[in-house]
Amino acid sequence: MSGKTFLTPKELGAILGVSPSTVSRRIKDHTIPTMAFGGMLLIPASFIKDLEDRAMATMKPSKGSDGGSR
Repeated sequence: MSGKTFLTPKELGAILGVSPSTVSRRIKDHTIPTMAFGGMLLIPASFIKDLEDRAMATMKPSKGSDGGSR
């Protein structure tokens, strides 16, 4: 990521590979946090890291996985 503190909904959609309408729906249902600034909605860039952390916490090891040790 570019080191930005905040992202626009369009930028977030591009990073996550989802449509602008998906980002908009998630903003409306408060899944994606936003703040209003100068008439724009901004999303904290830290949301991406939080999303990654939540995804990693819910992942289960695949069957037959030995944890990578040999």
